[in-house]
Amino acid sequence: MKPERALVAARMLAQHCAELVRPAPPAAELIARLDTAGATLAAALAAALSPLLSFEAPKVEPQPASECGAGALPELIASQVSLSLLRAGKDQGPLLVAVDGEAVLRLVDRAFGGKGTAPNPLPATFPLSAELMIARLEALIMAAVDQAWLLGGSISFAGRSTALVGLAPITPGSLAVQHFVVTEGGGARWSITLALPQMAIAELIGQSARGLASGQQPRAEA
Repeated sequence: MKPERALVAARMLAQHCAELVRPAPPAAELIARLDTAGATLAAALAAALSPLLSFEAPKVEPQPASECGAGALPELIASQVSLSLLRAGKDQGPLLVAVDGEAVLRLVDRAFGGKGTAPNPLPATFPLSAELMIARLEALIMAAVDQAWLLGGSISFAGRSTALVGLAPITPGSLAVQHFVVTEGGGARWSITLALPQMAIAELIGQSARGLASGQQPRAEA
């Protein structure tokens, strides 16, 4: 006896979402996204740092982002720095922040009523007062990154050191690095450096970078 209707599959064939099978963006595109978001992060950093500078917002200039291997990272960071390891995004990927150590000591001197000078020579290790200032800087930088990259609060502190060997390896692959030059009202200049895995850029600032480029609010990921 013939069936009265055509047979159909017991279940639907898998239909893969284009967002899941789409190839990863090339390195040049990822670096460009970081550059696009640089101006917004610089503005957020300037506003965040102003309480440490008598509420006078410094000038913060983003430098062109670059690509480097993990082994070349020490060459891009000043010798006397404070290194903070953050975790950002839904996957809590690593984000390394390096702050000029001499600038930290100048901020400490200003906080205690001084003119903002650092000891010469610089101490081999940071005193407790500097560690407290670094913790405050970390909180301000985290807030600025959260705001600029539209992370929705998904950023946390993971560790601190004065040497890369004191922190867990940030990534075995290629990194994206961007320097931000801070110029205080009196002319003193120092730097904040961010380093993160290249492939994390698509998640952390991919949508916000496109939104900033078009002047619109970014849409949620599919």
